[in-house]
Amino acid sequence: MARRESSEYFDAGYGIVTIGLTSTGVVIVATTGGNYHGISFLASAATITAKVYDASSGTGGNMIDVIRVAATGTGWSDKYIPIYCKKGITVSVTGTGGSGVIFYGPKG
Repeated sequence: MARRESSEYFDAGYGIVTIGLTSTGVVIVATTGGNYHGISFLASAATITAKVYDASSGTGGNMIDVIRVAATGTGWSDKYIPIYCKKGITVSVTGTGGSGVIFYGPKG
């Protein structure tokens, strides 16, 4: 059986929303339910930590994923079976000098 590459996995018929993450703090990705597929990060000068929550604002919801990337490194977390988020997606990023992408499919 052939190995599934990430580019095939994220090429879903209903569309994947990619959001660039370039600053620290809380980033609201979506305020309605949908499927979380994963996160990818590139760190430059400092270690980056990104926590992903099932929440429409702030970090009050359930944490569904966390990724830590060492300075000048790359890291990712992709879900073979997407995680359904009822409230939305919020990401809390700590560290400076990094950028990342969230893979998220809106409901419906």
